[in-house]
Amino acid sequence: MNLRMLVFVTFLSLVTVLHSMMLSTGQKDLVEYLVQYRYLQPNATDAQLQRAIRFFQQKFNLTVTGIFTQETRNFMNKSRCGFPDILPEEYSLYDIKWDKKDLTFKIESFTNQLTQDQQRTEFKRAFDEWERQTQLTFTEVSGTTEANFKINFYKKAHNDGSDFDGPSGVLAHAFYPRTGDIHFDDDEDWGVNVSSKTDLYGVMLHEIGHALGIEHSDDSSAVMYPMYRGYVKDLKLHQDDIAGIQELYGKYQS
Repeated sequence: MNLRMLVFVTFLSLVTVLHSMMLSTGQKDLVEYLVQYRYLQPNATDAQLQRAIRFFQQKFNLTVTGIFTQETRNFMNKSRCGFPDILPEEYSLYDIKWDKKDLTFKIESFTNQLTQDQQRTEFKRAFDEWERQTQLTFTEVSGTTEANFKINFYKKAHNDGSDFDGPSGVLAHAFYPRTGDIHFDDDEDWGVNVSSKTDLYGVMLHEIGHALGIEHSDDSSAVMYPMYRGYVKDLKLHQDDIAGIQELYGKYQS
């Protein structure tokens, strides 16, 4: 191989490497998104990444291409719940539930964006909506009394392994039974019954579902759909949500 050919081949190799580096840098956040929500394992191969993208696109009725299209990027940028869409194999939905019917909740910290009475009212309203559909009861406790569900507002890192990310992105997350913690991102613009802010009741209604043992739904009309749909007036549980909670805890009995 003469010197000119060697220089040309070296140049092509360098271009290929630089292109790969730029592509990896541009896709880094998107790949991390797939890992965070359990579509992909860390250090996956290109083939595994392509399969994960295709599965994600198919799950949310996007055009299935196996690459990060603009449509896919836009969808990934939506505000959403921080709970994973794909559960680890050791989780079984119907093995993770509370072992009693009378449950308690405690508001350990509040946001300064709303009055405490507003927040307490919206949280109770969300618990009441779940209570109407099943045999469970929810009672607020305070002080040193232990509670099944502990509600807090945090910003960024808060020592649970699931840091918040500032405005938009992840709005809140919750933990399965029998932990029950429910965390809200205090960097969000929280509101009550207004379309211009993030609806506290709607997000709480969703997170209670996780704290009761329900995973995300593929039905875009369900409360347990992972993406935030904005403020919905008079939001109620969808039949898909009701079927899930009643299979876990039974139907409401007067």
